[in-house]
This record gives sequence, structure tokens and C-alpha cells, in this order.
Amino acid sequence: TEYSMRASVLICTPDSSTERFKRCYDAVIATTKGISFDLRIVDNRYTKTFSQQDEINKMKKIADGPVINMDDDVIVQGNWFNGLLDRVTPEVGLICCNMTNKSDIPAPITAPATGLCCTLLNIPVWPNQIVVDTGYKKYFFDPDLCLQLWAAGLQVKVIPEKIHHENGGAMKELGLDREGPHEHDRLRFKKRWIDSGKYAELSERYKGIWDFELRKAIYS
Repeated sequence: TEYSMRASVLICTPDSSTERFKRCYDAVIATTKGISFDLRIVDNRYTKTFSQQDEINKMKKIADGPVINMDDDVIVQGNWFNGLLDRVTPEVGLICCNMTNKSDIPAPITAPATGLCCTLLNIPVWPNQIVVDTGYKKYFFDPDLCLQLWAAGLQVKVIPEKIHHENGGAMKELGLDREGPHEHDRLRFKKRWIDSGKYAELSERYKGIWDFELRKAIYS
């Protein structure tokens, strides 16, 4: 079926020569021996105007199967790859691995939103209008995408298989301002989903399906 098409893995990095990227890459290779997939590495050479959203949207146009988006400060482990692929169904638009700093879960849970640091995007089932919003500078485009999928009737899942996320490696190394972009993006998300009432509508629609609500801290 179209839901078992060949998967792609997308890793975006500002510098593929760093130890951070090598840890990420080596872990992917070590945990996927004997598995066929397409690996796309985008090295943006510390381009200040680089947009991860743009790269995901490009993959949406060219991929003929699911795309696993991965940050370069993620270290995968165990059965993460098959854990993602095995949960692909026509009803699910996005599947994310659990993280080592989160509590164990015995089975996949259904979430209103999650991050994209190690996440399968089930692009073959996405409606054409679903795109990653490039209006966000760096943050909040992941919950925005998740809510777009829910609005289209597709589910978002978090699976028990864990990955380690070092979180913010390049931003910290470069000493880049995170507070300004974070606040810009938070307000954009708040206007689009909270102030508009769209999130409240989805929350009511899926109250028997979601295992938890969005953290109020991200939109208060």
C-alpha cells in the first residue's frame, strides 16, 4: 500500500563536521543496519536565513513516502526506526519518538501536539494544504503543524521508543538570541490557534481521544 512506501530521513545541520552531527549520524547508521531508506543531509553552513520549515516543505514535494525529520543534536537508540514505521496507518499524520528526559509510556499516546526533533511525517496522507508555516522564526511551527493535521482529521502520536535530545546545541554554541524569536513565535501561535478559538474547537472535538492538553505555558 501507499503507507509502506520507502521512508526518507532528513537531518538539517549548520555544520556536518561537528562532533554533535557525527554523534547523530553515527547513531542513525548504527541502529538501521540492513534497513533501506533515503538519507538527506542538509548542511546550511551556518546560514543565518536558514529555515528548517523550508526544508521540510521541500521534502513534502519530492518524497514519495514518509519523512523522518531529525535535529542534528538527536541521538537515536534501540528500535526507534521500526518503532516509527510500524505505527504508520492512514489515520495518523505524525508520529514522534519519546525522549529520555520524559516518563516511560507503555504504549503509544495520542497528543494534541509534539516537537519535530525525531518525528515521522506521514506525508502520503496529508491533504495538499498542509505545510509547515514559514512565518515562525524557529519555534512553535511544530505544534502549529500538529494542530493543522488534527484540523484535517489526522492523528498525532508519541511512541514508547526513546531518543536522546541534547537540545539547542547550535544555538548555544553561536550565542544566538533565543528569547526574541521565541516570543515572536509564541505570539504568532497564540494568535492563530488560541485567540482565534481554533484550539478550543479542536480540544472539544477530540476530548475523548487526546491523552492530554497543550501546556498552558506556551500560549498564556
